[in-house]
Amino acid sequence: MQNKKTMKGKNLYSDDKGRTVLYIPSEHIGYYIPKGEEQKLSLFQNRFLLALALLILLINLFPDKFLFSIGIACSVLIVLEIMYRRFKNTLDKLKKFEAPKRSGTIDIIAETYSKKDCVTRGIALIGFGVLIVLNAVLSGFSIQLMILNGAVCFLCTVYGCIHLIAASKAK
Repeated sequence: MQNKKTMKGKNLYSDDKGRTVLYIPSEHIGYYIPKGEEQKLSLFQNRFLLALALLILLINLFPDKFLFSIGIACSVLIVLEIMYRRFKNTLDKLKKFEAPKRSGTIDIIAETYSKKDCVTRGIALIGFGVLIVLNAVLSGFSIQLMILNGAVCFLCTVYGCIHLIAASKAK
């Protein structure tokens, strides 16, 4: 069985016939992804990041309506989660799919992206985190927003460093 990735992303593999397979380790089930549905899957795999980006945007647009922003972002996340589960139920399940060898995040990133892409993504993520905090400081946000922006900066820096470490293992 060939475990070469055809579409970039975690838990995406190719079966022996060259079809894209989404393997969910917690369920021990593989799902065939039809050629036209790959964009939809990409949207659903990034649902948490989309909700977080929406939350940050709404908080910046409506700084005095913090709970409103959280409610809207959570609502969007819930809708995306429901859509993802319905999408997953429409996919054909694989009867026998050998679980691929589990790799760490750094190995997955190194296999998926080139060295140049890893470095570029790492620098962009760290830069994004710094710019978020700078925006918060220069805009004079409340302490709640500063904490949220600081947390996003921390996560961006950690993920950026992971990409930079993965660059050393990438081809």
